[in-house]
Amino acid sequence: MRDYLKVKVLSLAEEAKIIRRLEKRRLKYARKDKKEHKNSDLNYQIYFGLRSHRIFNVRNEARAAHLAYGYLKGLNFQQMEQKTYSNNQPNWNRVKKLVDSYTGPDINKSKLLNYNEWVKGCNLI
Repeated sequence: MRDYLKVKVLSLAEEAKIIRRLEKRRLKYARKDKKEHKNSDLNYQIYFGLRSHRIFNVRNEARAAHLAYGYLKGLNFQQMEQKTYSNNQPNWNRVKKLVDSYTGPDINKSKLLNYNEWVKGCNLI
């Protein structure tokens, strides 16, 4: 089951790359339209919509999936993220849901820390 989570992590990384490429293209079109005194509002709206989706949705989901994958591999939080500030905590509820949904028979549960202990063990600066 851990392999399914790895696929999710990798696909989210690819999704961010694709969105970044589309953002760049839309921004180029918008600037070209503005330079030629055409209506560039639609291209700017699409650009900001893509950017917002990548930053707020894809990035947070990728971080949660990455932490869930590390937890299932038996890594502690400091091995996953070396420097994390208290005002930028991950979405722990989403991490827990991913851990629960991707915990399967291939994972040795006796070697894993209790999830709550794992979360408490992360020393946020």
